[in-house]
Amino acid sequence: MITKEAEELALWRQHKAGDKKATNTLLRSMEPHIQQRVSLYRDVPVPAPAILGHAKQLAIHAFDTFDPKAGTQLSTHVVNHLQRVSRFVNQGKNIARIPEHRFLRVGTFNSAHDSLNAGLGRAPSTEELADDLGWSHREVQTMAQSLKYRDLSESATPDGAEGKFRDRQTETMAFVRYGLTPVERKAFDHLFGYDGAPQLHVGEIAKKTNMSVDAVYRLRRRTAQDVRNNL
Repeated sequence: MITKEAEELALWRQHKAGDKKATNTLLRSMEPHIQQRVSLYRDVPVPAPAILGHAKQLAIHAFDTFDPKAGTQLSTHVVNHLQRVSRFVNQGKNIARIPEHRFLRVGTFNSAHDSLNAGLGRAPSTEELADDLGWSHREVQTMAQSLKYRDLSESATPDGAEGKFRDRQTETMAFVRYGLTPVERKAFDHLFGYDGAPQLHVGEIAKKTNMSVDAVYRLRRRTAQDVRNNL
């Protein structure tokens, strides 16, 4: 009978040979260890998707650094690597306490408005925007008024705080983005104009990433909600 350790070792060899399917299978086999580690940080003010994403990256790094000649089982090596999640969480706590910043909400609003406008062939109503964004009518009206009467390049922060505010915005966006898959990150970049990426309509993003339009909509809603719930 083939032992679990032998199966993991066989998968690990395939992983080292560049077999992505084997990597994913190996990652799934380590899921109980990953979930156990992530569950330790259930009550910390850090987005759970970000912690889970980092834990999976640590597991894959453990696959890459594993040496079967060292006398340690692969699962033990992975568990040891997962202890580093605590460092990531501690670094993220201060970032996670930053209030939801205007940059993300403006980007979310503009993306929803432009996508609905393109799909409907007219400017969307307050009700349509509220339904698409998951916001209250008052939130939509307040944002619409703000964007109508203020230059978006202006900041409500004092000049002396501008640099620090923008630095915190960048950190928070990077932190939320970290927990996404590579395809979702590409969609995220174009949804919010992150890091210089051109901000595109949902339909354009769907074509560019091979995601469905509904999947892009869900990503935008989930990301905005994740920020609201965790920051």
